Amino acid sequence: FAGKDSDIVAPFKQMAKSKENTKSGKAAPDITLNTIDGKQVQLKSLLNGKFTYIDVWATWCGPCCKEIPFLEKLVEKFKGNDKVQFISISVDQSVDAWKNKLNKDKPQWSQYVLTPENNKTFSEDWGISGIPRFIMIDANGNIFSPNATRPSEDATAKTIEEQTK
Repeated sequence: FAGKDSDIVAPFKQMAKSKENTKSGKAAPDITLNTIDGKQVQLKSLLNGKFTYIDVWATWCGPCCKEIPFLEKLVEKFKGNDKVQFISISVDQSVDAWKNKLNKDKPQWSQYVLTPENNKTFSEDWGISGIPRFIMIDANGNIFSPNATRPSEDATAKTIEEQTK
Protein backbone atom coordinates (compact mmCIF):
# COMPACT_ATOMS: atom_id res chain seq x y z
CA PHE A 1 0.00 0.00 0.00
CA ALA A 2 2.85 2.42 0.73
CA GLY A 3 4.04 2.15 -2.88
CA LYS A 4 0.62 3.18 -4.12
CA ASP A 5 0.57 6.17 -1.77
CA SER A 6 3.87 7.46 -3.15
CA ASP A 7 2.44 7.24 -6.70
CA ILE A 8 -0.54 9.32 -5.61
CA VAL A 9 1.56 11.87 -3.73
CA ALA A 10 4.32 12.32 -6.39
CA PRO A 11 2.41 14.75 -8.68
CA PHE A 12 1.44 16.88 -5.68
CA LYS A 13 5.05 17.02 -4.50
CA GLN A 14 6.07 18.25 -7.98
CA MET A 15 3.25 20.81 -7.95
CA ALA A 16 4.32 22.09 -4.51
CA LYS A 17 7.95 22.25 -5.67
CA SER A 18 7.03 24.27 -8.78
CA LYS A 19 4.87 26.66 -6.70
CA GLU A 20 7.80 27.20 -4.32
CA ASN A 21 10.32 27.66 -7.16
CA THR A 22 8.16 30.17 -9.05
CA LYS A 23 7.06 32.47 -6.25
CA SER A 24 7.19 36.19 -6.97
CA GLY A 25 10.68 37.50 -6.23
CA LYS A 26 12.52 34.23 -6.95
CA ALA A 27 15.00 33.98 -9.81
CA ALA A 28 13.27 32.74 -12.96
CA PRO A 29 14.15 29.10 -13.71
CA ASP A 30 16.36 28.84 -16.77
CA ILE A 31 15.60 26.71 -19.84
CA THR A 32 17.09 26.18 -23.29
CA LEU A 33 14.92 27.60 -26.07
CA ASN A 34 15.25 27.04 -29.82
CA THR A 35 15.02 29.82 -32.41
CA ILE A 36 13.22 29.46 -35.75
CA ASP A 37 16.59 28.72 -37.40
CA GLY A 38 17.39 25.99 -34.87
CA LYS A 39 19.88 27.87 -32.70
CA GLN A 40 19.75 27.34 -28.96
CA VAL A 41 19.53 30.17 -26.44
CA GLN A 42 19.13 30.24 -22.66
CA LEU A 43 16.10 32.07 -21.31
CA LYS A 44 18.33 33.78 -18.70
CA SER A 45 20.46 35.29 -21.48
CA LEU A 46 17.33 37.01 -22.83
CA LEU A 47 16.47 38.64 -19.50
CA ASN A 48 18.77 41.57 -20.12
CA GLY A 49 17.56 44.12 -17.60
CA LYS A 50 14.11 44.41 -19.15
CA PHE A 51 10.68 43.66 -17.77
CA THR A 52 9.69 40.54 -19.72
CA TYR A 53 6.22 39.33 -20.64
CA ILE A 54 6.25 35.68 -21.69
CA ASP A 55 3.49 34.01 -23.66
CA VAL A 56 3.47 30.18 -23.46
CA TRP A 57 1.37 28.83 -26.31
CA ALA A 58 0.92 26.32 -29.14
CA THR A 59 -0.51 26.50 -32.65
CA TRP A 60 -3.19 23.89 -31.85
CA CYS A 61 -4.44 25.83 -28.79
CA GLY A 62 -7.54 27.86 -29.68
CA PRO A 63 -7.45 30.12 -26.60
CA CYS A 64 -3.72 30.75 -27.23
CA CYS A 65 -4.36 31.84 -30.81
CA LYS A 66 -7.26 34.08 -29.68
CA GLU A 67 -4.79 36.02 -27.50
CA ILE A 68 -2.35 36.69 -30.37
CA PRO A 69 -4.14 39.81 -31.72
CA PHE A 70 -4.20 41.25 -28.18
CA LEU A 71 -0.51 40.44 -27.75
CA GLU A 72 0.18 42.18 -31.08
CA LYS A 73 -1.58 45.30 -29.70
CA LEU A 74 0.51 45.16 -26.51
CA VAL A 75 3.73 44.84 -28.50
CA GLU A 76 2.66 47.80 -30.64
CA LYS A 77 1.67 49.87 -27.58
CA PHE A 78 5.10 49.41 -25.98
CA LYS A 79 7.13 49.56 -29.20
CA GLY A 80 9.18 52.59 -28.16
CA ASN A 81 9.72 51.41 -24.57
CA ASP A 82 13.16 49.84 -24.24
CA LYS A 83 12.41 48.72 -20.67
CA VAL A 84 10.06 45.93 -21.76
CA GLN A 85 10.24 42.94 -24.07
CA PHE A 86 7.82 40.28 -25.21
CA ILE A 87 8.71 36.64 -25.75
CA SER A 88 6.55 33.81 -27.01
CA ILE A 89 7.52 30.24 -26.17
CA SER A 90 5.80 27.53 -28.16
CA VAL A 91 5.21 24.08 -26.71
CA ASP A 92 4.32 22.67 -30.14
CA GLN A 93 5.46 19.11 -30.78
CA SER A 94 5.56 19.93 -34.50
CA VAL A 95 8.25 22.50 -35.24
CA ASP A 96 6.91 22.68 -38.81
CA ALA A 97 3.43 23.71 -37.61
CA TRP A 98 5.07 26.38 -35.44
CA LYS A 99 7.25 27.66 -38.29
CA ASN A 100 4.27 27.75 -40.66
CA LYS A 101 2.23 29.80 -38.16
CA LEU A 102 5.13 32.26 -37.69
CA ASN A 103 5.64 32.59 -41.44
CA LYS A 104 1.92 33.27 -41.86
CA ASP A 105 1.49 35.70 -38.92
CA LYS A 106 4.93 37.38 -39.00
CA PRO A 107 4.94 38.35 -35.31
CA GLN A 108 7.03 41.40 -34.36
CA TRP A 109 8.41 39.97 -31.10
CA SER A 110 10.78 37.17 -30.14
CA GLN A 111 9.63 33.62 -30.86
CA TYR A 112 11.05 30.40 -29.45
CA VAL A 113 10.08 26.74 -29.32
CA LEU A 114 10.87 24.07 -26.75
CA THR A 115 12.08 20.58 -27.58
CA PRO A 116 9.78 17.88 -26.10
CA GLU A 117 12.36 17.21 -23.34
CA ASN A 118 12.71 20.90 -22.50
CA ASN A 119 8.94 21.32 -22.63
CA LYS A 120 8.60 18.66 -19.92
CA THR A 121 11.25 20.38 -17.76
CA PHE A 122 9.78 23.86 -18.35
CA SER A 123 6.24 22.66 -17.55
CA GLU A 124 7.41 20.95 -14.37
CA ASP A 125 9.55 23.91 -13.26
CA TRP A 126 6.72 26.39 -13.77
CA GLY A 127 3.82 24.08 -12.82
CA ILE A 128 2.22 24.49 -16.23
CA SER A 129 -0.66 22.08 -16.72
CA GLY A 130 -2.48 24.07 -19.38
CA ILE A 131 -1.99 26.85 -21.89
CA PRO A 132 -2.14 29.69 -22.65
CA ARG A 133 0.05 30.71 -19.75
CA PHE A 134 1.56 34.14 -19.26
CA ILE A 135 4.56 34.95 -17.09
CA MET A 136 6.04 38.30 -16.06
CA ILE A 137 9.70 38.57 -15.10
CA ASP A 138 11.14 41.75 -13.62
CA ALA A 139 14.18 43.63 -14.90
CA ASN A 140 16.41 41.75 -12.44
CA GLY A 141 15.44 38.34 -13.85
CA ASN A 142 13.17 37.55 -10.93
CA ILE A 143 9.62 36.33 -11.17
CA PHE A 144 7.12 39.17 -10.99
CA SER A 145 4.08 36.99 -11.73
CA PRO A 146 4.25 33.25 -12.48
CA ASN A 147 0.65 33.27 -13.69
CA ALA A 148 0.15 36.72 -15.22
CA THR A 149 -2.95 38.24 -16.75
CA ARG A 150 -3.71 37.64 -20.42
CA PRO A 151 -2.91 40.21 -23.12
CA SER A 152 -6.68 40.69 -23.59
CA GLU A 153 -7.05 41.94 -20.00
CA ASP A 154 -6.67 45.68 -19.35
CA ALA A 155 -4.67 44.93 -16.19
CA THR A 156 -1.82 43.56 -18.31
CA ALA A 157 -0.98 46.86 -20.04
CA LYS A 158 -1.41 48.71 -16.72
CA THR A 159 1.03 46.38 -14.95
CA ILE A 160 3.59 46.70 -17.74
CA GLU A 161 3.25 50.51 -17.67
CA GLU A 162 3.75 50.58 -13.89
CA GLN A 163 6.78 48.31 -14.05
CA THR A 164 8.52 50.16 -16.89
CA LYS A 165 8.17 53.81 -15.82
